[in-house]
Amino acid sequence: LTAGAASESVKRQVYLREECAQFGEVTHAFVDRESEGFVYLKFADVAGAAKAKDALHGRWFAGRTVAAEFQFTAVYDRHFDA
Repeated sequence: LTAGAASESVKRQVYLREECAQFGEVTHAFVDRESEGFVYLKFADVAGAAKAKDALHGRWFAGRTVAAEFQFTAVYDRHFDA
């Protein structure tokens, strides 16, 4: 991992938090640098997550179509130690 790649990942996490704050409080954001564009967001409540999913699913971002899906909280928390 280069410093430039790490910096780009941090920039994307900050951008995603800011972009998604309009839907609700984002409590965790993770950009998977090893994937082909996977991003994980956790909201403080289901209402915020639902608004984000509705607004982002199907949207074009960074040259790709967003496929927004829900994850069980327990599974998410185990994966990220959140």
